[in-house]
Amino acid sequence: MESLVQIEKDLFKAKTTSDPELIGKFLADDWVNFSPTGRGWGKPELIEHLRQHPGVLPPVSARQEDLQVFLFGSTAVAVYVEVDTAQPGANLPLARLKQTGLTYL
Repeated sequence: MESLVQIEKDLFKAKTTSDPELIGKFLADDWVNFSPTGRGWGKPELIEHLRQHPGVLPPVSARQEDLQVFLFGSTAVAVYVEVDTAQPGANLPLARLKQTGLTYL
């Protein structure tokens, strides 16, 4: 379980860099993101978006809280709370926040 916790921490750190190659190392080809509004991007869409916007950092700073791992037989599920804070001067319309579920990569 400790290795899964470390992978989740490393992935969270990687996503704050917006580096598609680094993030791609952590994600399975069939990975999908889920947000409060439902299913988000899959790995191909995310990597393509990051490649089209090289070096563009998220308009928020993020921190990871309450990382927990649950075991269901031979399956482990890691969950955490992501707290995003808008960067000074960031123009984040509410519609965009709802659409993305506050998940920025």
